Amino acid sequence: MLDNEETDFFFKSPPDTAFAVVKDILSATPGSNHIKIYDSGSTRHISPYMNDFTDLQNTASYSLRAANKQCFNAEGIGKLEIDVPNRTDVLKLCLNKVLYSPEVGYTLISIGRLDKCGFMVTFGNGKHMI
Repeated sequence: MLDNEETDFFFKSPPDTAFAVVKDILSATPGSNHIKIYDSGSTRHISPYMNDFTDLQNTASYSLRAANKQCFNAEGIGKLEIDVPNRTDVLKLCLNKVLYSPEVGYTLISIGRLDKCGFMVTFGNGKHMI
């Protein structure tokens, strides 16, 4: 799929097979302490890692509430590139409309948003498949 501002994502590397198995629901990129959580309850992609954004626009700060009722502020929105394991390879998936919040502790990838974009996500045996 090509980069399109109207969609929530695009592939940076060719998606010959868009099949990915992620070994852990909680994952970190090797050599990095940046944690990603694939969250079925999150309605937005959110990240605290400003330097991981490929395009970030400041927005007026606004408050969001997590499922545990904790509030945090989003201060920007932009594109975030994440590595998605694809069997023995890694695909680069660029997510659009990702909120930037330095107050959250990790990147949340919204399963609901991926679903709206046509991805199917399956959970089982401590893994998930996109």
